[in-house]
Amino acid sequence: MPKVSVIIPVYNVEKYIRKCLDSVINQTLQDIEIICVDDGSTDDCPTILDEYAARDARIKIIRKENGGLSSARNVGIKYVTSEYVGFVDSDDWIESETYETAYNLMCQYNVDVVCWGANIVAEDNDYTSKTVNNAKYYHKIKLEGLYDWNYTLYHDTTVTVWNKLYKTSIIKDKKIEFPLGLLHEDNEFIAKYLLYTKKVYYSNKYFYNYLQRNNSIMSKCVEENTRLVLPEIYKNIYLYSKKYNLQEANSKLLSVIFDQYLWHAYMLTTNKKLAIKKFKKLAKILDNNVLKNYNLELIQKNKINKISYIDYNTLSENIFSIKNKGIRKQVTLFGIKFKFKSKNLESRERLKRIEQKIDRLNNQLSKLEDNINV
Repeated sequence: MPKVSVIIPVYNVEKYIRKCLDSVINQTLQDIEIICVDDGSTDDCPTILDEYAARDARIKIIRKENGGLSSARNVGIKYVTSEYVGFVDSDDWIESETYETAYNLMCQYNVDVVCWGANIVAEDNDYTSKTVNNAKYYHKIKLEGLYDWNYTLYHDTTVTVWNKLYKTSIIKDKKIEFPLGLLHEDNEFIAKYLLYTKKVYYSNKYFYNYLQRNNSIMSKCVEENTRLVLPEIYKNIYLYSKKYNLQEANSKLLSVIFDQYLWHAYMLTTNKKLAIKKFKKLAKILDNNVLKNYNLELIQKNKINKISYIDYNTLSENIFSIKNKGIRKQVTLFGIKFKFKSKNLESRERLKRIEQKIDRLNNQLSKLEDNINV
């Protein structure tokens, strides 16, 4: 039985697949199996895979109809025969000592997962772009060494699956899979795996080389409102934790993840109204007696305007809004604009009362929207 299995989902990457495969077959840890899942490629990838499999018996080729990245990874997991498993995307490559180092750390410290850093490689050599710089910051190593896993480590742990080594038994026995038809699928997989994690080792090595392609899925994620899928991903994580009675033991982790998803879905998308609508719908199925989350409590009580980074006046601008105009304030109420001077106490008090009324109307509007959506 091999010591490590490496799953490589493959789809129309003939330009990159050779470099990826070369980096895996030339690992210093030779006792590995390489599971290539051809997800219905229409380019020269099938021929290239056959070529490599003919000269390296460790390569298994699984062919299937196109179903997306999650589907390919899930199929690959079924063919794993080793105790530990890792993932490599077919347009990336790894350093030669990656899996020998990770395997030794797994065995030495008996941890549930080993993590390492990622180098960001810009295909067009543009290292000044916001996307590349954000990726470099995100994948910068922030933790080193052995840790007992707890929720405080979550923000410094990347949610990408390909810079880690996992226990196959946890993935298979606990039925952890990638969600079909959703972007940011790594978020769900990692969160579910962390529900069972007791110990983790963070290597200080940058073993993974992550290619930033202009037309890749992740580059589109940055440009489009893909983070609006996060409420659905959180719902999957929450219901999974409930099904397997993991909520009490992981309530703080689930709460931290909720806050992170809320922030990302609101702050990093342009359709903020839709983001809030989705989280209001999500909040109806969540038990805050378990999560004890302050932001969730505000959403459930229709007090979204109290969440620090959410500008509810902007969300309701077409119906109610208040704008500062120097010493004046402009209040919009159902499209009718009123202007008030705020130089004296009396006018400021009038404005305060108007703002309070608008807050109440906002809450009433929110309740009406909820009733309509039911």
